[in-house]
Amino acid sequence: MGSYFLDIRFMKKRIKIKVIKPKGGSFMKKIFLCLLSVFIYTNTFADTTHKLLPKYFGHVKYDGVKRQMGLLVNPIEGEREAYYAIVLEYLSPFREENFIPEFVRPGKKKILSKKQNSYLQELLQWVQIYKIVESDKNTYQLFALSVKDGKFIVSDSPVEGKIKINKKDAVVTVKVGERLLTGDLDSQKRFPLKSSWDLKYVPGPYNPGYKQSDVVILDLQRDMDALTKEATAVFDVTKLKEKEIKIKGEFKIQEAYRGMFIFYPKSGEKVEGAALVTDKIGAFIDVYDAKPVMKTDELILIDPADPYGSQMYFESYGNKDEDKKLK
Repeated sequence: MGSYFLDIRFMKKRIKIKVIKPKGGSFMKKIFLCLLSVFIYTNTFADTTHKLLPKYFGHVKYDGVKRQMGLLVNPIEGEREAYYAIVLEYLSPFREENFIPEFVRPGKKKILSKKQNSYLQELLQWVQIYKIVESDKNTYQLFALSVKDGKFIVSDSPVEGKIKINKKDAVVTVKVGERLLTGDLDSQKRFPLKSSWDLKYVPGPYNPGYKQSDVVILDLQRDMDALTKEATAVFDVTKLKEKEIKIKGEFKIQEAYRGMFIFYPKSGEKVEGAALVTDKIGAFIDVYDAKPVMKTDELILIDPADPYGSQMYFESYGNKDEDKKLK
């Protein structure tokens, strides 16, 4: 028996297959069947490829104020040009009162007085999450997400807005409240620091404010089960963003999809404030990504029903996470 190599290019993919010539039968028939199999495989592969970049950044302007805007995307495996996408508007360090001193010297005495700086407890103006699907070439429709009975629910029809991609640029139009906003995103980097959606579970203590390590309001334990994708989350919240809010007890946190988490009360445990977390979608986002100098994430519980209703939990500065990868 002799052997032959088929060097095939399809959809910019190169596949090299070794074919062994049989002793008998139609060799050309074997070649045809082999080519047919390759065509089916590559065509199926092409149907599930993804071309969007992981992140886009730029600006949005309304009411005379210009702020940074971001689009972070998470490819959906097995679906052609479909993604989960987080769209967010960042607070401006130069426009928000006390932002810079609370970021640079949180909890420290002010330079010109004996008073102490507060802790920075919010980094975003608003945040929304969608499933996005390509409808026309390089144009994506937005589908609303919600959580019900521990599962993601995707709206049957697209919501108002769209995302238009042109090479490395993106024009993002979303409805925030009653206002339709359009942001021009023309970069893959933020200035002066990056921002990233870290697509893995990040255990450890979490604080209500940046570097406010003396107050732990959430403990994500290191018991993530590789099969069930579940771990334990212990909440002890009485105040968040300077507002009274009570969430207490042991919950389960489950990775419902890569990088996206939901919460539900632990069986047999008495908890408070379950309704405040069970309708949220959790994502670990490094809003000010300064890796490798700093490696702390923020856990954002995104409220699909209210762009301004998210909860932000700050990973304790210095938290040791042996498994965390630098992005």
